[in-house]
Amino acid sequence: MKNSTQLAECTSIEQVVDIINGDTSNLGSDYIAGEYAFDAAKENGFGLTEGNFDFHLDYLKDAGANFDSAEAIAVARQFAAELNNL
Repeated sequence: MKNSTQLAECTSIEQVVDIINGDTSNLGSDYIAGEYAFDAAKENGFGLTEGNFDFHLDYLKDAGANFDSAEAIAVARQFAAELNNL
């Protein structure tokens, strides 16, 4: 899976929301939201579970991001599966 270089440069949730809502990449907002959820769940150390992905996606939505939650969770799962296969 491809990582968004834009997320790596973010220092605030507002910047992440701006990237998702103004997505100019060819990855799509659902993909970027899913990548964010995976990265956030991995960093917080509570496990790469659907519940943790959903928590971080809710945080994004509360901050104003627009994306399809089911699609974003599917992306986060793909990142987790890829990590487990390394």
